[in-house]
Amino acid sequence: MAGLLLLILACLSYYDLTRQLSLAPAWYFLLTFVAVWPLAIPAERRLLRPGRLWADVLWLVLSFSLYFWTAGGLMLWRGAVAR
Repeated sequence: MAGLLLLILACLSYYDLTRQLSLAPAWYFLLTFVAVWPLAIPAERRLLRPGRLWADVLWLVLSFSLYFWTAGGLMLWRGAVAR
């Protein structure tokens, strides 16, 4: 529970900071949590069980990659629509 609260606090702080500085990714990273949800839940359940390190690293890399590239895709899409 404490981890979830820290994540929410970090996200809100990052969002507020990017808005104050007029930086582009102010809201993109919040939307990508929804896109990553279907992969993040199985990854989280897998990481709770003891297992091989390589499998845990693979789940982490897959989850982060999906999150990262979805955020990048949203930024590119918004830039294309704005033109």
